Amino acid sequence: MKTIRNRLYNKALQVSPNETFVKWNYFRILHDKDKTLPAEMRVCSKITVNHLILNNASKMRVRLAVQVRIFY
Repeated sequence: MKTIRNRLYNKALQVSPNETFVKWNYFRILHDKDKTLPAEMRVCSKITVNHLILNNASKMRVRLAVQVRIFY
């Protein structure tokens, strides 16, 4: 889980040869749009900035990787 998340964070990830790349920026855009919604309408209410902006310590946290995994 961490390896896939870190690969996606550092570079784009392609699921299959015929599909377009998935970019980490898509998750940031989703989070930004989701923050503007009322609490009862949010899709990813438990995802925080710590999940999306990774430093060396947060790249090693399995919990953050698994929680972001819900998106893809």
